[in-house]
Amino acid sequence: MADDTPVAASPGYALGRLRRALETAREHDDPTTRERARRKAEAWTDVIDGMLDGAVSIGSRTPVTETPAWVTLAVAHGGFATGELLAGGPLLDWEQARLHALPDAPGRTERERLNHYYVSDAGQHELLAALRAGAYRIEVPEEAALPIAALLLESGHDADALDLLETIEPLFSRLRFYPDLTPTARQTGSSVHVATVKEVREALLKRGRNPRVAAMNASLSVWTPLYDRLVALWLETVVGEPPHLEGKGAESTVVGGWPGEHAPSGWQGRRQRWLADYRAAKKKAKHGSRHLHPRSNFQRMATVLESAKRLKGLHRRRAGRVRLALANTITKHGLPGDTLRTELRAAQLGVARRPLHADIRRFAADRLKTLPQAGGIDSLEAACADVSDAEAGRLPAGTPMSPAVWRKAERALVAPMGTLIERGIIGAAEVLAEVLPQVTSQIGAAGLADPTLRDLYAANYMAFRRRRSLLLLNLESQVRVSELPWVAAVEPQRLSDQSTQQLARETLEEVVFTALTAFPQTILPNPLVSELALLVAQAKLNLPLVEELAADIFMGTFVAKWSRSAALALDRMEGTAYARYYNLPEPSALPAPRGNGPQKAFAALCARRLPKDEGSWITRNGATIEQSMILTTHNVAPLLTQLELEERLRPAIPDAVRSTFRWISDALSGPVAHRRAALLITKNSAYALRQALCLMAFVPVWQQIELAAAFLQMAATSGRPHLVHPIALGVKDAVDGEYFMKGRSPNGGQRLLGWALDGHWVVGGLL
Repeated sequence: MADDTPVAASPGYALGRLRRALETAREHDDPTTRERARRKAEAWTDVIDGMLDGAVSIGSRTPVTETPAWVTLAVAHGGFATGELLAGGPLLDWEQARLHALPDAPGRTERERLNHYYVSDAGQHELLAALRAGAYRIEVPEEAALPIAALLLESGHDADALDLLETIEPLFSRLRFYPDLTPTARQTGSSVHVATVKEVREALLKRGRNPRVAAMNASLSVWTPLYDRLVALWLETVVGEPPHLEGKGAESTVVGGWPGEHAPSGWQGRRQRWLADYRAAKKKAKHGSRHLHPRSNFQRMATVLESAKRLKGLHRRRAGRVRLALANTITKHGLPGDTLRTELRAAQLGVARRPLHADIRRFAADRLKTLPQAGGIDSLEAACADVSDAEAGRLPAGTPMSPAVWRKAERALVAPMGTLIERGIIGAAEVLAEVLPQVTSQIGAAGLADPTLRDLYAANYMAFRRRRSLLLLNLESQVRVSELPWVAAVEPQRLSDQSTQQLARETLEEVVFTALTAFPQTILPNPLVSELALLVAQAKLNLPLVEELAADIFMGTFVAKWSRSAALALDRMEGTAYARYYNLPEPSALPAPRGNGPQKAFAALCARRLPKDEGSWITRNGATIEQSMILTTHNVAPLLTQLELEERLRPAIPDAVRSTFRWISDALSGPVAHRRAALLITKNSAYALRQALCLMAFVPVWQQIELAAAFLQMAATSGRPHLVHPIALGVKDAVDGEYFMKGRSPNGGQRLLGWALDGHWVVGGLL
């Protein structure tokens, strides 16, 4: 930036999102999607209203007026605060129930009365009993404040508790600082789960019955038996051979007797009973049936039967319609009672009697209803065992759960991260980032002596990690958990424990190893970097970790940790194929960080590495950010060297790199729907290649040569060799010691970057 003038967000983005939400709410076919879009439109309306009247300042660390930074806000897509406070708003159902049972308590609002009650002796006693029993649920961090205050007062830390109460008391009328006192499972150890029991139940119940399957079952169980009875009823009136077709196609003719020539005893009574059953079936039918089509064989016979009060004198034309319908069905399926027709109907009835998938899903959801909803499940048998004799009723005993039920239930399975990755339940680095707080929350609480306080701290941390990040400008930083007043109040109780530091380091090493080997084609996503940074702090390591910045809000500079990270990365990458591929500067040429503020010299270095082409401002921002990621290896080299993971990781690197090369080849070979997709594929492929080249620097040169040759072979068989081969050739040339000039190696290899200022050569080849 040319000056230090603060930058503010424009409402244009919010207006665009509002327009899209309104279009979806009005036009989408799915009612659930329309309702979800309607709620999004309401949120974006709140954003725009707040920006226009000054109540919300988008881009600020404190976007809502008269609200501290630590308050949990409702945040729309892109980090836009709506102005809603997640611990505020109308009382929830459980709050209403508790309020109605309370004795008189002071307060101007209902929520203030509840807060004051939990500060009273009776309220604190209730909170402490719930904390000891684990009968509480923390959905937003504010709900942990008064429970922590109660524990501090009980343990004699009155000054810390009173300071906390003084800080939060001005917000008693707006926010709830107490939890829902509902029993909740507490997770311990290093096991994690991807989804909660509640989320799995909601997913199981989301899909109702398939109307096509319901129509088929109605046809097989109701209309098909009626059809067979109708055929038998008319055959009673045929004299001689039953009607059937002789010949094929257009040349076929109807031969055999005529219906209506004979009226056996009791036939009219059987006719009336059939008509009564037929009319009842039509009245109950919720789905259309092919048997009700006016030109169907069924309907032709049924229409004549309804009017055939006397068979004698049945018009020849009407009898001919019934004769043709009988001939069609008898020729195709045989006579009622024949082996062919009997076996067919038995098989069809068996299909109709099978439980519907929707009924199986609902049955599994009901099983899960009895488990704690906020946690996971230790065994899939709780949801997925076959229906037992004791459970039989809606479903027959022995009914197995469908594969869809198993897949959904697996998301709540509590198991080590490695196990969930092997089973494909954790299928991306982003999912790994989502589950990691379940482990880091316990490490963060490990230094607290009181086990009740440890559990409460861990629950608070999990709730804090569910906060959505704000869009921040002017180099402001997201709120840290240590800034919550109730967390700061318990910090004096934390013990200095070497075992906690060691546990944090071991967890850090395991997560880094897992991310780089299980998802080598994916850069460490920002949520995962945040969790790693917390582990770094808990392990007392001096290890700067950097995030991927957003091009549309980039301020043109970086803070000091980028310079420090780049210094570690350049030192390790010196002389490697990675350094040659990206023309890295000498470590001595890197400007030393100055203070902790904006590092203009480092930003200038990144900018100098770009071509002179102007490009759009957002493209130039993206390219500058990419250069910062190249210089820092986006944390990979610093993590591996500082954690001394090189030796452990080295045997796994060849497979990880081959997997990444295969991913790049497949990504660049697949179909591309539009330009935006081509840009995303190009960027992701470039970032994956950068990580692969960085990992290759940690194996011997002979293995690097083998990996480069394998990439060239993949390129030869790829769907777009004209794109993949120059990239693979560039990797080979870098390994062979060649340097790149203006993005090309001497042998024709091309450097792959995610951003280009003057039109990307890969994007053009994809479209």
